[in-house]
Amino acid sequence: MRGQRKRLSFLEQLILSGSLLGAVFLLASCGNFNPVSDRLDSTSDGSFVIESQLKDEELLDYGLVPIYRFHSSPGLIAVKQVSNSRLGVHSNEFNAANVSFLISENKRQRVTFASRLETTQRQPIACNAAFCEAGFDKVLQLFKEKKIKINPIHVGVIDSGVLPATLAIQTQLLSSQNITEQNDPTKWLSHATMISSLFAGVSTSKNSVAQNVYAPNASIDSIKIAFKDEGDQSNREKYGSMQLAVAMDKAITSGDRIVNLSLTYESKLDENIAFAEQALMAVGAKKGVIFVAAAGNGGVNLEGNSVYPASYDANNLVVVGSHNWDLRRAVSSNYGKAVDVSAQG
Repeated sequence: MRGQRKRLSFLEQLILSGSLLGAVFLLASCGNFNPVSDRLDSTSDGSFVIESQLKDEELLDYGLVPIYRFHSSPGLIAVKQVSNSRLGVHSNEFNAANVSFLISENKRQRVTFASRLETTQRQPIACNAAFCEAGFDKVLQLFKEKKIKINPIHVGVIDSGVLPATLAIQTQLLSSQNITEQNDPTKWLSHATMISSLFAGVSTSKNSVAQNVYAPNASIDSIKIAFKDEGDQSNREKYGSMQLAVAMDKAITSGDRIVNLSLTYESKLDENIAFAEQALMAVGAKKGVIFVAAAGNGGVNLEGNSVYPASYDANNLVVVGSHNWDLRRAVSSNYGKAVDVSAQG
């Protein structure tokens, strides 16, 4: 280590990222309005991660089949054990000590603020959309008047695959990666496109200017993964249960500074899946990457009902719940101390 370095709070990281405008509040807050699935299959296929400099053929000598080599953390490899020739899964010969240290170093730090909004003070808002509720229109106008330059930023949308369905999305969609084997876009769920339309704004015609654009300085990198309700996953999850970790790696290596995870696993995670995803979050933290996750739509307290990825203990993870137009928590939204911020769902 090169000396002690102050750890930034998640809010300080957001400010320094250059895109505090809207990239957090709405993207992950699906709320009850969720016409398509946002669930991932939590079934493990036996994959796990190791740190090794061995080549693929050398790993095979140990009964390990390489699934994916993570580019953001050289030496970190997702593998699957196919025999017991020279290795047990928990063998000390293969481990991930470096990223284990990063995970510990990236533990969640939060400052708790007393709420100033009492129930008796709540007033109806002259706006039924989060854009004006949060004052983004006023902020953007102020930036324009003060001639304040907003830094360009890349936002990774890991989801069901963003389709360029509107002019507004086309304008902000920088790249699109598909890490599944479902290559027919007509069969992709519409969840990612819906999320991106909230992010990019709405344009009613080819000649109209997009309205309610949350972050005009941001470009969208779409990374498609397989969702549970897409049907049989056997030939669609190219990287198996490591697919989300792989997608996170691709977002980091693409230069995304904010990565949106508006999704939840259907049930408790296998420890190998959880370790891999926390490792990627920790690696991302060293590169200034912030992950934004949906709190989930189960209406439960996350303190006693863990929902992933929202429940990961990571300092660079922002968890977003949802509320109604009157500022009351949406009945469907999960809640608790793990939720950092809320937005209209």
